[in-house]
Amino acid sequence: MSNNPYAIRPTQQSLPRAGRGTYPQEHMTGQTTSKKCAIPRVMPNSNLDVKELLKQETYRQDEAQYLGFGDPGELSFASNSAASVSKGPATVVSNNHGFEWVELYFDSVNRNRVTTLANGDIAWSINNLNNSQGISSIIGIVLEPFYFPKVDVDPTLPDFFYYRRVFIEIVGTGSQQSILGPNGQRFHFECQVSNANGQAVLLTPIRSTFYFTQPLIELTTFQLRFTVPKTDIFTLTPKVVPIYEGTVEILSLTTGGFGYNPIRFTITTPGVSTNIIGLIGALTAPGVAAFITGYVSNDAATNGSVNNASGVFITNVIDATTFEIAGIDATAVNAQFSATMFVAKNRIAIAARFLSVVTKITNHVSISDVS
Repeated sequence: MSNNPYAIRPTQQSLPRAGRGTYPQEHMTGQTTSKKCAIPRVMPNSNLDVKELLKQETYRQDEAQYLGFGDPGELSFASNSAASVSKGPATVVSNNHGFEWVELYFDSVNRNRVTTLANGDIAWSINNLNNSQGISSIIGIVLEPFYFPKVDVDPTLPDFFYYRRVFIEIVGTGSQQSILGPNGQRFHFECQVSNANGQAVLLTPIRSTFYFTQPLIELTTFQLRFTVPKTDIFTLTPKVVPIYEGTVEILSLTTGGFGYNPIRFTITTPGVSTNIIGLIGALTAPGVAAFITGYVSNDAATNGSVNNASGVFITNVIDATTFEIAGIDATAVNAQFSATMFVAKNRIAIAARFLSVVTKITNHVSISDVS
């Protein structure tokens, strides 16, 4: 027998030949008396650090895929050659791409006047809200729940929001940058309708965030179009949701040279009728809240009641242009006087968040080195 202490000697714990015997005890119990051999990080006779090479490659691929938004080569490490990488930290060349949120509050009181509300369209100027500049490289938009004026219909007919769903399209983003439906339908948000018995319904986006397949180069106008599924389900085409005007011009009426008791007004804004208030007839108590300003008649007491800063309740719709406000006696008024009225239930106020890609360092996690 050799005197070499390192010579391999046969042992009874060697694995048996195929088909004979059993496995050694250490394989059955999971216990072994042999010493574990650590795998060296640095290969013998080499200056390559295998762990650092693998880590470097992982970070390079991840950053190119998720943070680049451009040529992955711009996000490469100082050297992509494995032979030139030595032990120690690897250095990353970053292109400083980041993500930035822009949060804006869109109120129908300050909307653009270029869209037709009756067609379900409402728009705002982003420049007016965002320090005279648009929003660029948008990859996502978030909408929060908001109230929307209920569309009144004859009580003998199905509710306008019968299906309890409203679709919102961001106009001008392109047909391929939206959710597509049958017969040319496209939208970006599907909203659940609640508070259906109120004067305004609550719209809650089922999925609050929409991500675009390609970044929007720039958005200077935020225009939304509202639709609902048609009552005739067999057509499968969307139906626009008419949006009620919120602010109108009005004129007090007289009879026999004096005002009415209760006071009556007519809407003088062209193309607007009392459907912005409700159906013809007495309104459900206490009525529809409104705020009137600029009413200056010959009677100070009437002026104070009409211009009440806390608002008034419209209680009755007389016809397509005329309504009255209970509790205000205008018999001391001797002529017709104009004013401006805001119908509170028709206000639409939407909080929106825009996610943009920017070429500057933001609050994202940036990979500057690999430790």
